[in-house]
Amino acid sequence: MKYPLVSMRKLLDVFGSDILYGYDIKCAFKKILLRSSLGPDAIRLNCQCCVPGMHGHAHNRLCQVFHHCKYKTGAGKEDFETWERTFSESNALALETQNSTEFHHHQALDEHFAFADQDKYAAVSTFIYNNYVQALNIIQSTKIILATTDCVASLSSPDFQADLEDEKLCLQRLKQPDESTVEVDYVKALLAYEDAT
Repeated sequence: MKYPLVSMRKLLDVFGSDILYGYDIKCAFKKILLRSSLGPDAIRLNCQCCVPGMHGHAHNRLCQVFHHCKYKTGAGKEDFETWERTFSESNALALETQNSTEFHHHQALDEHFAFADQDKYAAVSTFIYNNYVQALNIIQSTKIILATTDCVASLSSPDFQADLEDEKLCLQRLKQPDESTVEVDYVKALLAYEDAT
């Protein structure tokens, strides 16, 4: 947890308030963050965390409704998997550098990331433009769907939030076994113990 804590400190120092931070095990990290020396700053600066899109599907449904990025207001279309894609691209260097010296290994990594930065910088305006156009198309198509569907037209953001809260409560109730199940399991365990002795 040292790396995410250090990166959170840097984010809080540089960007200040209202940060939404994606981390693979956010469900565990949030507890550690709040217990660390960064806890008071994270609360004061309204620092929010979420589980990235791809990694979120490895978490159980209850964890997803609390932590997955698709349920976080302000996340938009971001999947928080930029680092996964970045390091996936650098994996191609493994074949070239597996038998090289440490110096040449580092040199290859430095060159790779320098060129990758230049490529990303050159494409940033196209990236922003394409995302803007895509967002406008989504807004327009959503308006058309909402306007043409009678039962959906009356729904609003609070309705969706209420549905999400209902799902959270339902999943929390399912997580806790009812007392009769616990009692039956206890009697079965006692009978098994009696048979074994």
